[in-house]
Amino acid sequence: MKQSTEALGLKEIQGAGLDIAMGEQPSPWLMHYACAVNGFTSRAPGKYFVYCEIGCAQGNDLLFMAAANPQGLFLGIQTDGASLPPPEALRTAAGVGNCTFIERPLAELEGLDIPPIDFLVLRGVLSRDDPAARRAVPAFIARHLKPGGMALCSYRTPHAWAFWEPVLHFLRAAAEAPGDRKQNIQQGLRELHALRAAGAALFEISPLMTAILDSIGEFDLLAFDQAFLQAPSRLLHFDEVCGAMQGLGLCYAAALPLAVNYPAICLPAGLKERIAALPGLRLRETWKDLVRMPFFRQDLFTSAAAAERPELPGETVFGAHLPRDQFQFSFDIPGAAAVRLDGPLFQHLADRLAQNALPLAAILATPALKAFAVEEILSALAWLTAMEQVRPFACAVQEAGAMLPFRLSRFNTAVLQRQLREASAEVRLASWTLGNGLTLNPRQALALLALSEAGADQAEDWAGRWLVNHALAGNGAPNELSLGQILQQVRANPGSLAALGLSEKERCI
Repeated sequence: MKQSTEALGLKEIQGAGLDIAMGEQPSPWLMHYACAVNGFTSRAPGKYFVYCEIGCAQGNDLLFMAAANPQGLFLGIQTDGASLPPPEALRTAAGVGNCTFIERPLAELEGLDIPPIDFLVLRGVLSRDDPAARRAVPAFIARHLKPGGMALCSYRTPHAWAFWEPVLHFLRAAAEAPGDRKQNIQQGLRELHALRAAGAALFEISPLMTAILDSIGEFDLLAFDQAFLQAPSRLLHFDEVCGAMQGLGLCYAAALPLAVNYPAICLPAGLKERIAALPGLRLRETWKDLVRMPFFRQDLFTSAAAAERPELPGETVFGAHLPRDQFQFSFDIPGAAAVRLDGPLFQHLADRLAQNALPLAAILATPALKAFAVEEILSALAWLTAMEQVRPFACAVQEAGAMLPFRLSRFNTAVLQRQLREASAEVRLASWTLGNGLTLNPRQALALLALSEAGADQAEDWAGRWLVNHALAGNGAPNELSLGQILQQVRANPGSLAALGLSEKERCI
């Protein structure tokens, strides 16, 4: 299930021979930046903050974020009845003491005794059909979100999902038939394939239905049943969600991914001027959804005051895991825009931030940038950030050129070993610099573990001995670097490890 603007949602980048998936997984740092750059005087995450996620699914994302931000308190509330033993077991084994998982139905949130929340993420819970649950979420926000806090609402929209509804409705009916539920769903899918082959009107009228039916086969059947059949949720329009948040005193600040806030990026060239002529935020965002046809929206709301002009604090950190030669300045986004980041200013910023992380004040003090106005530099940083070449980081890098010997943090060592033993197709680690999780493939993860356990000179031999007794998931992409090539790149540029922020927190400033 992919949409034409998927390039706006996830960027695969390479740094130090490591493919790192950063994407738009919300974090306190990303939420603060999105508010600030759009003109709200939001608080940056400080020495202590509270981050809460309602509808935390499996909880793994929250756990890695907690490990990456030991100064914060992270609360994950699971509301759909699914248990949370895997993340809880991992939390205990890895010694993450600042993350708590709670299992509680939405309608029973009122009795929770938790501290005031700075950053709140609502994953699909606004869409619940149960009236009691729908009343509970606004009450929770009013009771627990701090003044000036932020709430990120993630919800399904009708624009793309409306095409799915005839198929989903049929499968729900099939699942409820007498007999085994799983077998009923499988039989329902076979019946839909038979209807397609017979030329049923549903598939003849819209070729998109064929693609929808094929895409269902890519899901795990149990996960598909739980997500779309057992607990069907309402589809919400932006103006409905915006109105509900305004009733709680929260203003719309921005959307994620960051690129969708910029018509010059997310809209086709012929439509960029039309949106500016539309009166009012709600109409513009509703119109934009007709152009983009999103499956989901992630909208950020805040009670922070609106500033006369966007202003980023000097301590705001920007960083990149990209090597300098892999920065991109030209983008052709399917179904949207052609973006060109031309001129020496973008080049200078890439020179400064490649495999590095610096506070805004240090960036502005760069000698090569003295010829540019502060407004020009901030605008260029906003473009680079929207195109995911640089990101809002949690902390700056200290002594980037002195990272060997390299030692993974206790948490990263524990979770990396566990994931490699389980032959996971992807390995996640906690990055103190990014303030979030990073995703690597198993070969790259093994290279980091070997560097940490044996040092740069003996890493390849150590990895070879490990492979004698363990299987490594996946065969690797055709152009993927070998284990030896990854280690060679790291030895040639050891400072690149600093920006990854995978060692202990003391490495950051």
